[in-house]
Amino acid sequence: MHSEPNDDERYTTKELLTMALNAVIAEILCVDVGRVQPHSRLVTDLGMYPVARKRLQREISFLFDVAQLEIPNAMRVGELVNLVANTELSRTQAVDARGPTDKTGSGPGLTIVTG
Repeated sequence: MHSEPNDDERYTTKELLTMALNAVIAEILCVDVGRVQPHSRLVTDLGMYPVARKRLQREISFLFDVAQLEIPNAMRVGELVNLVANTELSRTQAVDARGPTDKTGSGPGLTIVTG
């Protein structure tokens, strides 16, 4: 049984997601990844327009399994990272609480096929 994520787990999850999300944001908004900073506002600093917002919402929802993601005009990159990280940590916590549910013991409903 797994308890609340500790600070190291939270930090690691957030750092990994930050790198991945920054790359997705940069690609969709056609900006250099170096411009994508935690304090950057998606609309005013990075030029996110309505069509790009919809595409970004779809991509993040698909890649990071975040259902019904809404990105407000004033949202900053750091806020988006926190939203996705908190969703991932909550999901991980729920999976850990349920424990393995398949015959392989690899996790809830997961089946690992080899060779």
